[in-house]
Amino acid sequence: MLEINADSPFIVHTGSNFAPSLAEARAIRELLEEPLHTLECLDAQIANLQTSRRELAALVDGHLAFLSPIRRVNSDVLRIIFLFYCEAQEVSLQERLIPEPPLLLASVCHLWRITACTTPLLWSNIDVSVSGLPEDRTSVSMPSLERYYATIIGKEQRLKQWLERSGQVPLVLSIYVSPFPSIGSESYQWALFRFLQSSLVAHILPHSSRWYSLTLSAPSYLTPIFGGIQPEEIRLLHGLKLLTPRNEDSAFSGIQTNHPLGVLFESASLRTLTVRDHFHHSNVQIQWSLLTELELYPHFVPARGHATLSDIQALQILSLAASLRVCRVAFTLSARSGPLKECVFPKLQEITLIIDTEDGVLPPQGRARLNDVGRAIVSTPQLKSFSVRIGHRVHYVTFWPFPCLVSSECSLERLDLDLPISAPPVVNILRSLPNLTSLGLHFLPIPTLKAIVTALTPTGACAETICPRLAAVVVANWRGMDTEVEERLMTFAWTRCNIDGASGTTRLRKLSVRSTEPPKDSDILGCFLSLRNHGITIDWGYDRKAAKEFTYSTGARERDPFDTDLSTQYQIEV
Repeated sequence: MLEINADSPFIVHTGSNFAPSLAEARAIRELLEEPLHTLECLDAQIANLQTSRRELAALVDGHLAFLSPIRRVNSDVLRIIFLFYCEAQEVSLQERLIPEPPLLLASVCHLWRITACTTPLLWSNIDVSVSGLPEDRTSVSMPSLERYYATIIGKEQRLKQWLERSGQVPLVLSIYVSPFPSIGSESYQWALFRFLQSSLVAHILPHSSRWYSLTLSAPSYLTPIFGGIQPEEIRLLHGLKLLTPRNEDSAFSGIQTNHPLGVLFESASLRTLTVRDHFHHSNVQIQWSLLTELELYPHFVPARGHATLSDIQALQILSLAASLRVCRVAFTLSARSGPLKECVFPKLQEITLIIDTEDGVLPPQGRARLNDVGRAIVSTPQLKSFSVRIGHRVHYVTFWPFPCLVSSECSLERLDLDLPISAPPVVNILRSLPNLTSLGLHFLPIPTLKAIVTALTPTGACAETICPRLAAVVVANWRGMDTEVEERLMTFAWTRCNIDGASGTTRLRKLSVRSTEPPKDSDILGCFLSLRNHGITIDWGYDRKAAKEFTYSTGARERDPFDTDLSTQYQIEV
């Protein structure tokens, strides 16, 4: 090739706009005949070599696979690996692109399929989701009816498969059924859709003796199918969670002993109970003294606008459950005075209180009632996490309403506050919590917020450091924050992240801010980056309408009423 190029009279024109004549073009074609033939031969050789390489690589890879350690793992160890993998994944019978973990494992090879299908624990965590119609639908076409029928049949077959493969091991069931609305005169379609939902859910009933945990979110027209269950059939039931589905006023309202779901409360093994609806606790046979986890978020009455569970009822329930380790309860402060049951929790580690008011405000008598409620919780020596949220904030609370945090001498590690309180009582309580590692300040008055942040900021080498182990702080205020609050937060973060660990004070690790708008100071993003370089995880969440110039991400999950983390939909990416 070098000799040909050297002999070519046209080599000097390479890279120019040279246009050959007809005679010169013929000469160029004659000159290229041999090089083109050589090039074709080389391409053919390369293709043959690539084919040979692929065949050889496939042969080598196939034999190397024989040497993989996973092939020498016996079936018992493989089952343990499968269980750890499935526990880390979300198992659901909903339609999705990626198969459920057990099905994915069973599709790898014949050995894995046999191992997965003969491991009942892999199939014992079952999540069934049945959708209804969109809210704006007023009629149902035949094609949509056929599609819904095919979907239900497919879910039934898969549910039967999971129940069969689970053998006789305890079941963890999650049933979510969306209400099917009335569609006017087409009553046969209305009845058929609801029948399909009922027939699917009914498949779990013969396995009631294996229910270990049951989460049920279903409309009221499905509850009668549970009426045939006897108390002796659910002796294994350890956890029960009853939720009101969306668009349903009250699925379990008035639950009592003769209610189809009333028998679920009678399990002698019941230890964790969640009711996101209103029920009369005196009408159900619950062994309150055995419960270790309780969550009551009663149904809200739209006409009245507040929770139906009063403070008297809430404390009466809590007084019966002395063995609680986790407690989350929402109730309404009663306008009338009345005796409150004293509550002693020797084992309680986490408590969340959501407090509402009957008339939408917190008048002076309401503040006195709040004090009564706080003093009714007498002792919590093992408490690690305390959260309180008051739905309405008109009048300040000038005292700390929960003296048990101090009198019980508990080693509190997490505190979340969402109440209209002045700064001095909060600062005083923080001084008595040396083991606090996480602090949430939600919707506090701006003056209170400023004073608390200032108090948490060390001012000198000899100054007392409040909450020396504090590592994470969340500040939320959807009414907006002024520049002074921003400056104090940044000063607090800088000071706490540069603290000498030898002094016994923990460095700040995380700061989250939730507001209606991005920071007013344009230089604060640079401060964010500097703090991140110092090892702090920092983000500023804000409302999308208030700031379009920053990047944000969205999420569709509904907010849990007991979620005090207040994760936002929009956040600055730093």
